[in-house]
Amino acid sequence: MQGKYRKIIVPVKRESETYVFWKRETAEPVCYVESYKEKRAVFFHGRNLHPQITYHLILIGSSDGQVLHEDFGPLRTGGSGELQCYKTFGGPELEAYRFCLLCAEREDKEMDIVYKGELFPAESCWTDLCCPEKRLEAFSAGCDETGAQWFRVEAFDSLPVGAKGCRTWMEKYGHYIIGRKEMQYYIGVPGRFLQREQPLREEGIFLLWQPIRGGEAFFERPDLMTPKQQEEIFGYWIAELDAESDSLKAL
Repeated sequence: MQGKYRKIIVPVKRESETYVFWKRETAEPVCYVESYKEKRAVFFHGRNLHPQITYHLILIGSSDGQVLHEDFGPLRTGGSGELQCYKTFGGPELEAYRFCLLCAEREDKEMDIVYKGELFPAESCWTDLCCPEKRLEAFSAGCDETGAQWFRVEAFDSLPVGAKGCRTWMEKYGHYIIGRKEMQYYIGVPGRFLQREQPLREEGIFLLWQPIRGGEAFFERPDLMTPKQQEEIFGYWIAELDAESDSLKAL
């Protein structure tokens, strides 16, 4: 994923009316983050900000248990209250960042949030399952058709409604995995490339099987595995999660 260009539009909402320049309504701010290979950038364009205030554009997130706090200030507006900022930075993938904030700096150097946006808004309970401490490198690089980040989940009481029919297969191996790529989610049920371990087989939902790290040789054509290999090679059956309907669908 790091080698591809990505651009994510971040919807932002006003959190404070204290720092407006004019009382009349103006256009909503534009905010986005983008990445290409190891490079990252954030852009913000807003109007009706007070020209006598110092602002800070801030990205907040977490990675490997560490808090991420990228501060791209201090920033000042033009005389008309217009602020435009484009800043580059390094660091982990965009999924590690949660919030983009435009903050006003007070005289005591404390910050007041003027605008706030969430890079990957929570749409369902699946988002809560994708926390950094559960991150799992389930598949080798280049051997994952989803391109998602994966998270290991062992608590079946938090199982999404649409996936409850897979619980028997998950409990057999003691876990399942949730994948996230931008606003798309996936679910992986552990099992071997065997008909008897294919979840919801008659419903035709889990049609994609991928071997775990180390099984790269079987990524392209798992159907060429010998009966012995099918019994020994471990992997995951994968389906797409529909955040709006809380249902599963085949890839």
